[in-house]
Amino acid sequence: MLLLAGIAIGVVLFARWVSVLAPVLILSRFQKFTKGTVRIMTWGGLRGGIAIALALSIPDVPERTLIVTMTYAVVIFSIVVQGMTIGPLLQKTCHLVKDDPDECPPCEDEGASLS
Repeated sequence: MLLLAGIAIGVVLFARWVSVLAPVLILSRFQKFTKGTVRIMTWGGLRGGIAIALALSIPDVPERTLIVTMTYAVVIFSIVVQGMTIGPLLQKTCHLVKDDPDECPPCEDEGASLS
């Protein structure tokens, strides 16, 4: 089951990337997006409350346990790994976008804003 959970995480990340990339590519004709927009929006995705509720609402069928387990694995990965790494990703992206690295606020600064 752990292998399937790992595969599910990869599939979800890829699906998030595609679902963010497509609208950004379409809307980039009308709106300018900063470098790294797709990366940040993909990595900072939703945290899974709806996914867990939907998985738990599945009737008692043989696949229910597998689906619930995979859903929890993806949500925990999203909260723990992505939540802990979004700050450094924002910092790295800021340095890619700004000409002067001193314009980028430090990640530890709680009031930091990249806009």
